[in-house]
Amino acid sequence: MSTDQQQDWSFAGIARGYEKYLAPMLSLWTQDLFEKTALGAGDEVLDIACGTGIVARLAAEKLGTDGSITGVDVDSEMLATARSVSAHDGVTAAWREANATNLPFEDHSFDVIFCQQGLQFIDDPAKALRQMHRVLRRGGRLALSVWGPLEQSPGYEALGKALEKHIGESQAGVNAVPFSMGEEESLRRLLEDGGFADVEVDTSTREVRFPSPREFFRREVVSWLAGAFDEPTKDERRAVVNELEQSLESYVDSEGLAFPMEVFVASGRKA
Repeated sequence: MSTDQQQDWSFAGIARGYEKYLAPMLSLWTQDLFEKTALGAGDEVLDIACGTGIVARLAAEKLGTDGSITGVDVDSEMLATARSVSAHDGVTAAWREANATNLPFEDHSFDVIFCQQGLQFIDDPAKALRQMHRVLRRGGRLALSVWGPLEQSPGYEALGKALEKHIGESQAGVNAVPFSMGEEESLRRLLEDGGFADVEVDTSTREVRFPSPREFFRREVVSWLAGAFDEPTKDERRAVVNELEQSLESYVDSEGLAFPMEVFVASGRKA
């Protein structure tokens, strides 16, 4: 049986794929958010676009019994997974289904707000930032992250080119969406226009690993990519995998595929 036949390429669902594959990768940068806000015991924390709750679960280790965590997302499946995983891990958190542009909280409700790789998926990020500013207490801290330019994440740049060549432009466009806010000064202005003071935007680069270029592509297909377009045919899969194996050859070592990814970590406070 071929490797292609052995591997399951069927769509696993956004939340399941996110928790299994994307959350561990994102956690490489979560500590950057905590350092930016000096997260500590007793803080009341809001996690915007929380997904399956990776930031909330890691934050819980720092908050102690006097702190609290609330996660917000528009996706009920993500929130269901967040509830399940956090309960399994013994993490107490509140989970709310809501849009970041209309947060269901009173003014001055939180000490710290996080948004890890979520701002670029919000329809009106400027409005969402004004809402975040509203629900922060005076002196409250915000830290968020977005991917840098696509060309600074060579694995995903190669994937986009392979998708465009062998499947279609729209599929390549979906791959590019997470990198759509990769312009440092624009991000800085967004926070400043949202009312935040002492805005900083730093670059943080980490290496991400996959067992192989084939497995890199498969994980994308069975998680968030397949939620946006039809599952590729076997011929399309083989063509994309062959393309990736060639274009990413220099990033393959004895342990598999490894390439750098650049993230912008932005922070500010409510004066």
